[in-house]
Amino acid sequence: MDLAKLEAGFRLVLASRSALALLAVGLLLTAANETVGIVLGLWMEASFKLQVAALGAASAVIGLAELSGEGLVAGLVDRVGKRRSVAVGMLCNSLTVLALPVLGRTLGGGLLGLFLYYLVFEFTIVASLPLITEQIPQARATLLASNIAAFSLGRSLGALAGGPLYRIGLLANAGATAGLNLLAVAVLLLFVRERVASAAVGELPIIPPAV
Repeated sequence: MDLAKLEAGFRLVLASRSALALLAVGLLLTAANETVGIVLGLWMEASFKLQVAALGAASAVIGLAELSGEGLVAGLVDRVGKRRSVAVGMLCNSLTVLALPVLGRTLGGGLLGLFLYYLVFEFTIVASLPLITEQIPQARATLLASNIAAFSLGRSLGALAGGPLYRIGLLANAGATAGLNLLAVAVLLLFVRERVASAAVGELPIIPPAV
């Protein structure tokens, strides 16, 4: 391993406000997801008395939602824009998680809520990856590795918070998830830059953060 290159990569990441902000967005997004995701199985079992086979069906719904979210990225992100897609995804994620306690009054509604929640979450995660890779081309691998670390830390923090919040009720988890998502949207729009390829010269002009 070339330690000099590794150190240089981390210096570039630490020197980029936009890259650091995007790492914070990833941490907040995954913490938000895990805050409610860690208790969804327990909630489904408690609410609908589901047995193992039925919980397996719920997992299949989640898998289908994730696949659908990835398909949406392929069809929408290039047209809508990467930063805007991530922001819209987090806002939709907030709406779907707040709808879970309402939709969860019936088994069908609960499964629909799970599908929508994981669909928009997967869309947001996958849409964020090209935004990450374009931030610092000279340190792309270092930034991607840092992003994975931020995801892991976010999941750990969300898992720690999810259990205590569930003692209050699923709505507490949903509210915390929505709040973290909204904070992530604010960080994204205020501090993250998006680069777009120029058809004429192949350059990467910068789309500044919203002010």
